[in-house]
Amino acid sequence: MESLISNCDFSNVNDFTTNEFRRERTRYKEQLSSLDYVGILNIVKAFQNKVCVRGFPGVRSPGFEYADLILTIILQTIRWKVEENIISSNDVENRLLDLYVQVLKSGPGSGHCELLQLITNHLEIQDLYGERLQNVIGGFKAISYVEEGNDSIYIDTVNRVYPDQLSALVIRLRSPEVHHDLMDLFVFYLVQLPHVPDTLRTVLIRAQHNICKAYHMEPFCGIQDVDFYRSQLLRVVDFIKDSNFPQNRQICETTYQRLPNVLQMKDGKMIAEVYADICQLLKEINLKRLTGEDTDLLKKLDCFYKGIPEECFKNPHMFEKWAVTAQEILEKSPCEKIIGNELAYTTDRFADILKPNANLGKIWLSVIVGFCGWVHEKLMRAGERTLSTNQWKSYWKWKENISKSKAMIIALTNADYSSVENAAEYSSSAESFLKKLVDQLILVKVFKNVEVEVAELAMVTMEAFGKGIAVDRLCRTASVKMSLTLYFSGDEVRDLEMDEAFIQVFLFCLSEDREYISLQRQHLNVFGLVAVAGLPQYTNLHTGTTTVGRLKPLFPHIQRLMDDDNDTIKTVMRTITRVLGREETQLIDTQGMENLISLYIRERDLAILDAISSGYEGHSETLASQFLPLIKACTQKTQTNEIEMQTMFLKKVAEKQPEIFTKEPLELIFKHHFMEKNANPQVLMVLDVVSKSHAENLEPYVESHLMKTDLMMELMAHYQFNILIRIAAKCNDKQSLVYSYLMKRLKESNIEQVQSACIQGLREMHSVFGKYIFSEKDKMYIEKIKEKGASKTVTDLVENLLNELEGRSIAKVSKDVEEHSGQIEKLEIGVAGTKVVLKKVHQDVKEQRKELEGVKRGLGEVNTRVDKVEVDVADTKERVEEVDKKTMSNAPTWSRDVTKLLNTDSKHDWRLLASRLGYSPDDIRGWATQSDPCMALLSEWYATHKTFEASRGVLTILQEMNRLDAAIIVENAMKAAEGVVTDEPVDYPEPPEIFLSYQWGHQNEVKLICRHLEMAGYKCWMDIGQMGGGDKLFEKIDSGIRAAKIVISCVTGKYAKSPNCNREVNLSVNLGKPMIPLLMEKMAWPPAGSMGPIFSEYLFIRFFQRPGEETNDDRIWPAAKFTELLMQMNCLKIMPDEGNISEMYKNWWVPVVEEIVIPKRNEKRGENKAFSYDRHQTESQVVSPDVFISYQWGKQKEIIALFQRLTSLGFTCWLDIRQMGGGDSLYDKIDRGVRGCKVMLSSVTTKYALSANCRREVSLADALKKPIIPMLMEKIDWPPTGPMSMVLTQLLYVNFSNDESVQLSWDGKYFDELLSKIRQQIPTDESNDYVNVESESGVQSLKNSKYEKLTVSTIHSHKLTLIAFWLKIQSVFVPEN
Repeated sequence: MESLISNCDFSNVNDFTTNEFRRERTRYKEQLSSLDYVGILNIVKAFQNKVCVRGFPGVRSPGFEYADLILTIILQTIRWKVEENIISSNDVENRLLDLYVQVLKSGPGSGHCELLQLITNHLEIQDLYGERLQNVIGGFKAISYVEEGNDSIYIDTVNRVYPDQLSALVIRLRSPEVHHDLMDLFVFYLVQLPHVPDTLRTVLIRAQHNICKAYHMEPFCGIQDVDFYRSQLLRVVDFIKDSNFPQNRQICETTYQRLPNVLQMKDGKMIAEVYADICQLLKEINLKRLTGEDTDLLKKLDCFYKGIPEECFKNPHMFEKWAVTAQEILEKSPCEKIIGNELAYTTDRFADILKPNANLGKIWLSVIVGFCGWVHEKLMRAGERTLSTNQWKSYWKWKENISKSKAMIIALTNADYSSVENAAEYSSSAESFLKKLVDQLILVKVFKNVEVEVAELAMVTMEAFGKGIAVDRLCRTASVKMSLTLYFSGDEVRDLEMDEAFIQVFLFCLSEDREYISLQRQHLNVFGLVAVAGLPQYTNLHTGTTTVGRLKPLFPHIQRLMDDDNDTIKTVMRTITRVLGREETQLIDTQGMENLISLYIRERDLAILDAISSGYEGHSETLASQFLPLIKACTQKTQTNEIEMQTMFLKKVAEKQPEIFTKEPLELIFKHHFMEKNANPQVLMVLDVVSKSHAENLEPYVESHLMKTDLMMELMAHYQFNILIRIAAKCNDKQSLVYSYLMKRLKESNIEQVQSACIQGLREMHSVFGKYIFSEKDKMYIEKIKEKGASKTVTDLVENLLNELEGRSIAKVSKDVEEHSGQIEKLEIGVAGTKVVLKKVHQDVKEQRKELEGVKRGLGEVNTRVDKVEVDVADTKERVEEVDKKTMSNAPTWSRDVTKLLNTDSKHDWRLLASRLGYSPDDIRGWATQSDPCMALLSEWYATHKTFEASRGVLTILQEMNRLDAAIIVENAMKAAEGVVTDEPVDYPEPPEIFLSYQWGHQNEVKLICRHLEMAGYKCWMDIGQMGGGDKLFEKIDSGIRAAKIVISCVTGKYAKSPNCNREVNLSVNLGKPMIPLLMEKMAWPPAGSMGPIFSEYLFIRFFQRPGEETNDDRIWPAAKFTELLMQMNCLKIMPDEGNISEMYKNWWVPVVEEIVIPKRNEKRGENKAFSYDRHQTESQVVSPDVFISYQWGKQKEIIALFQRLTSLGFTCWLDIRQMGGGDSLYDKIDRGVRGCKVMLSSVTTKYALSANCRREVSLADALKKPIIPMLMEKIDWPPTGPMSMVLTQLLYVNFSNDESVQLSWDGKYFDELLSKIRQQIPTDESNDYVNVESESGVQSLKNSKYEKLTVSTIHSHKLTLIAFWLKIQSVFVPEN
């Protein structure tokens, strides 16, 4: 029976074999019955070896039926022997349990599953604890997919049997020890879901459900081991933290169902112990940017929040942990309504139950700041409720924590109102919160510290409201809370910063596209209320002060709204202009005056005329051009009060511009205003002013209007007669008419005022025209007036007139003076002298007083101006800094949105972007000191790159960083710019295929290279050869690189630091152009700076000469290196123009004939000498070690120990730190080491699998068919994930991960296994001779083992064959002939 099983291949069994066994079944059963315990065990072991393998046939196959028959006989025989007490059940139980576990670990496939059922049907395991239980659990964990012919049968069978076996064997036990193991298995099934094929996920989910069901859907209830529960939580955290989670909808749904099972804890003490870990889990879930149906996962967190016992909310330590998690979620998580609801619920619970103290108060404020940044109505209500809770109010300590209140208002200001679902509900919540906050700040008298922030909040919410977002309630409250009376006192504005904030608010509210009426409420909206209530109050505070000039930005809007459709707005604005009065001159400009005149002409409102009058002083020229239409508008009003105001305005104009009162305006004035009896006196005053300089303009109206006595008031006769006399003085033909009119009025009127005016007018006529105008008759009448006993005033005037007519008074006085002249002369001289002295003294005193007053006034003005200048300088400095931060950047406008995302600290923030863009740590540290480091980075990047290439580079790196939130901004901006303009072809000559990139300090050397390349048949692009007059440098360079097939970079220290050279290299890389670096001087490779990450991927050609490599001409490079350059170009299919090849390079591909000495292999190990050659009296030795050790530097200590161990055993080993020398090329050494070795040892770790350099080493070895021996240095899945998996998956590794101490001692069975594999590749019988040779030019010759000289006389003529030979052959193995 044992030999039958041992020789059986179940996968090849057919129906005949199965039927034959059935026929012989009785015989086999008898054989089994005759066996003792050891024989039975041997049979079971043989059966296990054959069944527990991959490829075991599935159900419904002959092979399975055959195995089923055999196992049935074995189990029946064992049961019979146990029942007959021939053998003990304990003796075979362990053997059968081991068989069960091994069958489990073999897949299980569908056939295995049926065998498992068969075993459990015949075996009842009693004592499944300890190590036995762990073995079984390990078997269930080893589930993996098995490839079978019929996948549906496989899935059906496994899905049916596997979960039932778990229930039958393990779940049924329900002991505390099994409880822990089952919970571990429960979490294992959850976290393993992404790592199994879709076909097996259903199996794991069903098995998980069986476990959950066995514990009444509360599997973790009753767990008391804190460390165990914490370990399971952390496994779930790592599972969710995976960047790919949720990998698909099924995994998300399973997590959605099982997460409550994990979090459903009822023990408050246990929750307190692991609350930090629970918070970590909650944070990871909340930080996931779940979309669509996946957001349902967030809803399941509700079961934990609402299931926490009340006693937990009394724990201050739990609150502190929750607060830290909440702040991080609020800062980093997208605003999800579900998350906000959960945070709001927990906030209310802690606020009600937690015992307050000062430290917790500060923590609360930080959390509420985060609430304000989220546009979430319940969070706002929770924050408002917490602020208002009486037991916490005394712990806010606003004077100490004013920065927190300021941060809250700033967070409200910066919130994204466009994302809120129900803006009205949120606005109501935020309004209530702001009221409570501001009321508390006012109560403790610290509100002035946040007044600017409240004003900014008002303006931002106004802007949002203007866009149709219903945040008017929050906006109204912010506007009300910044009441003007709180901020200003006395004559001056106290706070310039606040004043500027008000200006910005008013400018925003008064902008042209603003609506002031709420259609829903049918009354003024927020903008209207600010304009109607706030603006008049603000202007009143500035009116009559030295700060009235600050109203100037507002005045154009006030003027515009004077013609608004809304009567309330219109009336208020017109009232404001009247209140400003004369100060309006400082605010209005020419255009404003024109607008006012036009508005008055259109509407003829007295308030507008008053505004024109107030602003007239500074804009008289503007009025002159519109004077006639203005007069016409004035004549269309008939109300007396309006005419009176108009005439008052005309008098002001006449005093300043009488010349504009020409024929047409005067005609209108006489026709309308003059004829109005109540307005006539004011009109006479206007005409009186005009007549003083332009009396001739009034001449047409002398008889028709000015002599109409019935229109004149007696009190205005003086003005009337003065006007007439001035007209007569200018117009001679009117003299007698005016004289006659005056005499007529004198004779007709008995009113003293008229008589006085007439006599005074006659005196004026006498002084102007002389006494001859007076007739004797009139003189006699005048004398009669004196005799009639008129009033004293009239009598005195008449006497003076008569004396003037007769000339009497003057002569008499003259005679008296002459009589007393002698006496008076002396007195006059003395008095005159005294007067002169006194006058001079008085004049000096008066002038000094004026000067002192002027100095005082000037000093006061200087002090005031200095104060203003200091304030303005400080304000300007802040504004300039703000502008610098926001606008002075080379980056595009979309960069501001990107910087908001990348400035937030994370593993993939702006620092990683800077590093990927090639900037040094010093650059990054420099930008970190700026207020917006990401903007500084992008500004530098765009300053040194063409915009399109810079944007494409940023987009590519953001996608590689998995920062898709920022990448989509860049991508959208680039797409939006595509259609702006169509590309126009640049008419350049076709550039050559080779682009020479260099720094101008090495121009002569590069010219030499260019000349030799042209001699070799290649055309090269050099800027000095391609640029012409008027050409655009960067367009030419761009065109040259794009058209070139290859870029040759002439690398020097200055080249690596040159911004222009950096642009050329970056453009070449972005365009995918092949590059060949020529190292022009001795320096470290790759070069330091932004080129380092790029050139680290390339092997350079040394293009400078070492001692002994000099040539006999002007070349600066070794001759062989130029040949190497030509061969590399030929490999890249850059073919020369054979017609242009000079004699010097006619046959450059023919190799140099060299002699190679091949030492015998049987020299002592470690004493092998590489081929020695002599070139210009320089000798160098190149040794190719047998073993190449590839590792990642995290394991350097262990690898150095391995190097020493292998060396001590006589092996020659290649290790980078042992091979590198000054000036060596990193990749050149690695390349030679890999090519020359016999075997590569690959030290595999997680970091090794991800290392670019290690990947290159393994890839090169695989390409060269070098044997690779992987050494597993840490516990990871095999093959390791990453690009190496394709190479390593086919290799068997030596496992050094179980005992890390071996990695230092390098002994034991695993090291012996390693040595054995090494010796398989490096035979101990050194009968084969070999040589490992590398000449400087790269062309090698072969030698036989007996040091005979071989001459390479001919090589295949095909150039590509020779090039491949030259480039690849670096180690030659020649068997002895």
